[in-house]
Amino acid sequence: MNVAGPNAGAARAANFAGQPLPAGYTAAIVDAPDPLFPNALPRVLVINGPYVNSGYFKTQGLDFSATVRAPITGDIRFFSRLDANYIDKFNVDFGNGVVRRYVGTLGPYELSSGAGTPRWRGNWQNTLEFGAFSVTATAYYVSRIKSVAADEVDPDDAGNIDLSCDQNLYGTGDDACYIKRFIYADLNASVKVNDSYTFFVNVNNVTNARAPIAPASYFGTNYQPTWHYAGVIGRVFRAGASFDF
Repeated sequence: MNVAGPNAGAARAANFAGQPLPAGYTAAIVDAPDPLFPNALPRVLVINGPYVNSGYFKTQGLDFSATVRAPITGDIRFFSRLDANYIDKFNVDFGNGVVRRYVGTLGPYELSSGAGTPRWRGNWQNTLEFGAFSVTATAYYVSRIKSVAADEVDPDDAGNIDLSCDQNLYGTGDDACYIKRFIYADLNASVKVNDSYTFFVNVNNVTNARAPIAPASYFGTNYQPTWHYAGVIGRVFRAGASFDF
């Protein structure tokens, strides 16, 4: 299997140190100079790197799902569904015998645009129907993510990779080493007037949960768009109708 080359982190560090990049790596796109620091080295936005054959690419985890349907009375019904995903392993060997472990971290940092691999994700949806009315609440959960990435750390002489907070990608050690877990909920209500007309009101992120700070993210500025986008937009109201003819 072809995977992104393992030296992107070293290439970035070499660029900022003014040193030659590893063979096969080039700084393809750089940011505009900072007007406050015009003589500073511009940030690298894109580093081109080769693909290599991996020794192995191993993922392992569990998916959970449970559904409850409970008629309360003739006109009132309750539905509940829980879906959860647990990742136990996401390990890559680039063919050199060094195993890079990504679960619970921002790795693979280059391949995922810094989205990382949270260990737990899930949602819990509950719906109450009474006559023509329906109300649904859905809660979403993403576990915390450690701000380190095995593809950004060089292995030691024994082939071990340090994933302690000393390797925090924001360079702050224990401070801000973890991106906090994120929980939010959506609320949807609808009324079916007849077989042709349905009116609805949606409130996305009804709890107005805020996205946790993720300084090392480069797909979004200080936040993770993949997992925490609803926390950047905030509470959103929508209302409308659907018509069938």
